[in-house]
Amino acid sequence: MKVPIDAQTITALLPPDKKEKERINRIQRRIDEIDKEIKALRNNSSINPKQRIRMISQLYMEKVALQKELRKEATPSEKKTDRPENPNAKPLKERKVAEDPNKPLAINFKV
Repeated sequence: MKVPIDAQTITALLPPDKKEKERINRIQRRIDEIDKEIKALRNNSSINPKQRIRMISQLYMEKVALQKELRKEATPSEKKTDRPENPNAKPLKERKVAEDPNKPLAINFKV
């Protein structure tokens, strides 16, 4: 038995909206609803145990898909660019070495 997917879930699985906060809030609400549905299914003893397990596992799969969508970053055009990147900044590797004072220096003694 399949659990029906409502319109809210379908919109959550579509590409992210222009307003990132709304998308995140909608996904979070759906994840909370899924948790409530799973809790209700666990407490409902009138459903066949095999069906209950299938329904719960399907809800978990939907929840995992929504969590992956939640972790996905916004596309570059939708990201907020508060300040431009500094063109004179050092490469990332050089910055990491300079920022870590406890890291021993690698010295090559071969001549």
